[in-house]
Amino acid sequence: MSPRWGNMYHMWPGTAAPAPLCASRRGGSRAIAAFKLKGVLMERKIELQEQPALNVVGKRFRTSMDRIQGDIGAGYGALFGYLGEMGEQPGGMPFALYFGPEFNPEDFEMELCVPVNRPLEGRGDIIAHEVPGGPAVVTMYKGPYSGIEPVYAEIDAWVKENGYEYAGPFREVYLNDPGQVPAEELLTEISVPVSRA
Repeated sequence: MSPRWGNMYHMWPGTAAPAPLCASRRGGSRAIAAFKLKGVLMERKIELQEQPALNVVGKRFRTSMDRIQGDIGAGYGALFGYLGEMGEQPGGMPFALYFGPEFNPEDFEMELCVPVNRPLEGRGDIIAHEVPGGPAVVTMYKGPYSGIEPVYAEIDAWVKENGYEYAGPFREVYLNDPGQVPAEELLTEISVPVSRA
């Protein structure tokens, strides 16, 4: 097992877990699509990409903003523990799917997912399935999970201005480890499946 994935098996329990998308993800005024990288103001790149289908093991549940840190820690702990028991390596970076047309911070549905290299069987509340591929609007966010809210307003504006509509759950892919880099250096890829309106 590589050191990178070895750390992933232990990073979620007891660490600062990713915060979910925010209430304004599907609406609100357009935020300024810019961010600073090494002191230089840069425009955020939002683009349409073809996403591949992924085999995953997942854990789907309802939670709230008050419970999410513990739920994510326990969820990823269970998923990586299951993969370890099965002798399987993750096939990519972990991500979360957020379901529903609107976000209610008191009660929302999400699924934690870990890509795998081949179809697996689920067990108990761990499910194994394929996350569909297809066209998606994609952007990158750098910074603490607590500051991600404006990115969803930017995505919403892009979708509307370019004649698309939502066709699936929002996805946050966590590209580095909150236990190993400062919050300002966290990288999150945000995507959402779309179709022509």
